[in-house]
Amino acid sequence: MRTESTTTERVRSLLLVAVMICALVGGSVAVAGSATADLDTSSGFTTDDTSSDGSDNTNDTDSGTNTTESDETTKNETWTHTGEATAGPDSVGVTAGADGQPAIATADAGPSTLRFTEDEPNGFPADGTATLTLPEDGGVTFDTEASSVSVTATNATVSGTDLSERELSIAVDTENGTDTKITVDGLRFAVTADAKATEATWTFGDATGTTTVEPERMTAAGFGSVVARGAHGAPEEGTGFSLQPDQGEARTNGFHERGDFVGVFIDEAYADRLAFDRSSVDDLEIRTTNGCHRDNLVESTGARNVYVQDGVLFFKVYCQLDHSDYLTVQNVRFNTTGATADEAPDFDAALEVKYDPVNNTDSTRVAADGDTQVSVRSPTVEGANTSVERGSNATDGDEPVSITLTDEHGGMVADGSQLTLSLAGGDGVSFDDSQSVEVVSESDSFTATVAEVTPGSIVLDVDGDSSAGDSLTIRGANESGLTFDVGENASDANLTVTTNAGGDDVTQRAGSVSVGGSDSGADEGDEGEDEDSSGDDGGGEDGIGDGDDGDSDGDGEGGENDDGEDGEEDSSNDSDDNTGDGTENADDDSGPSGGSGDSPPSSGGGGGGGGGGGAPADDSTDDSTADDNAAATATQPIEDAAPDQPGTTVEFDIGMLDSITFAEGASGNVTVTVHEELPEGVPATPGTLIRAMTIEVPEELENESATITMSADADSLDADAERVVLGHYDDGDGEWDTLETTVSESESGELTFEATTPGFSLFAVQTTQSTPTPTTSGTEGTATPADSETETPTPTAAPGDDAGGDGPLHEAAGFTQSMGTSVLLGVAIAALLLVVSGIRLYRRNDSL
Repeated sequence: MRTESTTTERVRSLLLVAVMICALVGGSVAVAGSATADLDTSSGFTTDDTSSDGSDNTNDTDSGTNTTESDETTKNETWTHTGEATAGPDSVGVTAGADGQPAIATADAGPSTLRFTEDEPNGFPADGTATLTLPEDGGVTFDTEASSVSVTATNATVSGTDLSERELSIAVDTENGTDTKITVDGLRFAVTADAKATEATWTFGDATGTTTVEPERMTAAGFGSVVARGAHGAPEEGTGFSLQPDQGEARTNGFHERGDFVGVFIDEAYADRLAFDRSSVDDLEIRTTNGCHRDNLVESTGARNVYVQDGVLFFKVYCQLDHSDYLTVQNVRFNTTGATADEAPDFDAALEVKYDPVNNTDSTRVAADGDTQVSVRSPTVEGANTSVERGSNATDGDEPVSITLTDEHGGMVADGSQLTLSLAGGDGVSFDDSQSVEVVSESDSFTATVAEVTPGSIVLDVDGDSSAGDSLTIRGANESGLTFDVGENASDANLTVTTNAGGDDVTQRAGSVSVGGSDSGADEGDEGEDEDSSGDDGGGEDGIGDGDDGDSDGDGEGGENDDGEDGEEDSSNDSDDNTGDGTENADDDSGPSGGSGDSPPSSGGGGGGGGGGGAPADDSTDDSTADDNAAATATQPIEDAAPDQPGTTVEFDIGMLDSITFAEGASGNVTVTVHEELPEGVPATPGTLIRAMTIEVPEELENESATITMSADADSLDADAERVVLGHYDDGDGEWDTLETTVSESESGELTFEATTPGFSLFAVQTTQSTPTPTTSGTEGTATPADSETETPTPTAAPGDDAGGDGPLHEAAGFTQSMGTSVLLGVAIAALLLVVSGIRLYRRNDSL
């Protein structure tokens, strides 16, 4: 009995141990699972039902579902939808601006059938809906009213169709293993006047294909003649254009409907300067391929066949124009207005030809393709700039002045007209009316004689019409320059030249006369005991020498000058053109009162009699910098002076300006005016002003980008080169825009500045307020602000960032892994303890 009892106790003990182990393990697993689930829910993460090897651990116990998938797999094995299909034809044409348009694939072949064909059996799905769609932005739609759709299918059944403006839907049941083709007839399109090529896209299951729908237009070409500015009824021989579809490419018909008008429109930007000559419209010659010009079919209703209304030329065409037809118009003439010196006389005006196609239900004319324009031109003027001294008579200045006009196109100057050279904008400057003026012409058929010379103008009588290449030069006798009389209080003047091509006058700028010297008389040299004789002060109270250009040679009483005349100043203007940069050098004079001739550069001394070199130069640049060449003006034609370089470069020699480079194809004239100070109403520049200038270009170039190049001698520029920038005044917002400016220096010390401007108006050469750190490449550099030494913070990964760091994802994963490991370890320890306890209990019972 004891043995049985002992055995029973052992079994009970072992069972108790096993039960405890199972309970502990089950509870631990439940706790771990609950903790993991709570963590995942709070962190917003989900888990995939896949094992670590990527296999799906979800067991589908729905036998019915398994049976269905098996059946589908079996069906797919016998019916594989490849999606291989082709649309046809590749492209079709429709007439732009018309409704009810059939798709034409080949000229004269009639409406085309649209097709969608399997490339191999089972390219289409077993059944479904095939669609043909058009995009929303192409200007092409399906004409639902004009269409009469007929759909057929080979080896398939069409159970229904539905048509909207942008989609044709076709319900199709196909047969397995056969080649299926869907064809569509009777489809019509509505096409806007400005429609563009559009893709009509087929879709059926995975099968797709496209047919390009191409709106076709006529093309206008011509109007290549040049019209003289200011002429009426020009060109004399007339000009014209042609209108026709793209020969060899056009496929459709009904481009222009019989009896409708064709209109020729002038670009609105030039409508105030260019107009059709109404008096010549009856001379218009209109011809078409089949000879249906207006003379053959004049309507009995008395309706006008050709007229000008609101600046538009209209003419009627009495036949329909199809893909193989064309139309020509001849004897078109224009009137152009004259021009003032403040505007660019030359321009190119675009013309637009519009017509009415058949079935143009919205009455919107279609603009023909092509580039048609009228080029309006004037004589090219080669002018001159000179500087004269106040109080001088019969002077030709520092540069002899002669004016040359060249007709590059013909008809720019009319026989019997007058050519006038005038002075404008200046008081006290006049032509020397006693001078002899000669006119030089290289043509026997185009000459001019001097009619009169007055203080304000020189008038020539023109003999003969100018032809292409003819020129006239106006100058003084014996190949000398024209001479001027200059008053004591004279101011700068502009030269202009006025021509006439048989209508209105055209005035252009032809140079400038800049006035230098004192406007209050020279100071006496024997006043050298004045404060100016000390050599410490400049002659003018603003630091600018009043007597001359800063090269004062008088020393003061008892001193010597370079002319050897005691106590007299050299009042001659030793500088041909004062650049206005405020840097002037004293001559190498010495004397008892004049001091050493080794004085530093003067900022304006020398105006008075005494005083050697004037005041020492100030390191700063003042807005009152001397500018004896103020208000100088130069006009140049836009002709490429550097054909081997990109763009069209026009060269100048005025102020600091060297050249302006426009885009290719630019034309007209460009005028540069250098100002003594900023025009009234213009705010001060952000930096210190060095030079201000206005650049005027033709209207079509006013908002076009161009490159401006300037130069100055390094020794004469009283500023750090790296600080010099070009500013552009924005008339719209009334503010200065600083342009990015590059600077380079040659071996001879010449500085070159280059900047790109977005448009033209007033410009200012100025210095920046602080010295930037230049970024250079080779010898050139672009001034940029100095980099500040700021500490760059070390980037910190955002929470959850995978690029390192401990975001929530890493924390959650680590926490879950560590918890699972801890639970298993606890279970193992508990199991071990129970086993040990069970063994000890077993031994105890055994001992009993």
